[in-house]
Amino acid sequence: RISARTLYSQSHTPPEKAPHTSPNMADIAGAMGFDVVEGDAVAYKDDYQVPVTLTCGLIMVPHGKTQSNKEQLFQDHSDNPLSHLLPEGVEMAKKGAELFVAEYGDQLRRHPEAWIFYRTPLSRTTATAECYLTALKDAGIEAPTIHVDPNAIEINQGTWAGKSVDQIMASGLEEDACLARAYRDASFLAKATDGSGESKLDVLVRAAKWLEELQKRHGEEKKNVVVFGHGTFQNCVELLLRCYPEKAASDIFNRNPSGGSHLRRGEAHVLAPLILPDS
Repeated sequence: RISARTLYSQSHTPPEKAPHTSPNMADIAGAMGFDVVEGDAVAYKDDYQVPVTLTCGLIMVPHGKTQSNKEQLFQDHSDNPLSHLLPEGVEMAKKGAELFVAEYGDQLRRHPEAWIFYRTPLSRTTATAECYLTALKDAGIEAPTIHVDPNAIEINQGTWAGKSVDQIMASGLEEDACLARAYRDASFLAKATDGSGESKLDVLVRAAKWLEELQKRHGEEKKNVVVFGHGTFQNCVELLLRCYPEKAASDIFNRNPSGGSHLRRGEAHVLAPLILPDS
């Protein structure tokens, strides 16, 4: 199996060089243990192996709802009014924080050294983390330091950012609109035609590299890692760790507003077993 670091360097080729040097994305998916199937979705190969077996615990908390989430707009790495938490997004984070304190507060109180917390550089994860810090303080638990991890940042969809599929079509970019629709449907390969953004497969490669680095950093320490992050990046981690083996890849990334998504915004999702000394 090719290392995640090698795959990352191959898949993140500068756009101006991509036509000449970018490898076949199906080959990259195959090297990671996936087949590219109908609609450019991916499916586990029979011999799929997780890229790394974590010996640290892992909790990921997707930020509360933003206007972009509500309107199903594409994302980038900027902070703007569309990416700030909505009032309902703040309430989601507060609810998640209360549940987290109820479940893990005693462990944090007795063994703070066994936990480490991260967020990405964006304000929506900062706001979500602040709700957790407040809940911990209100419970009389010393607030932990929140470290910034830029490598867990959300997908960057380049020139699609801030637009819906319909808005991309209305701007006259028919090919991009078709690709954007394919992305929403199931495609792991679709991205902006100008090369400015990432596909789901690009983020999957980036997440595999992140997992390897996380294990190197905290595996021997036997810490529980809590990451305030983003839905699509979290879904990539879930797919890589095979957290939901009964789900198709497209179902893990489902954002159907009528329901069906397992993602609970603002709440803690355990992706690797926690290390709880008192259990």
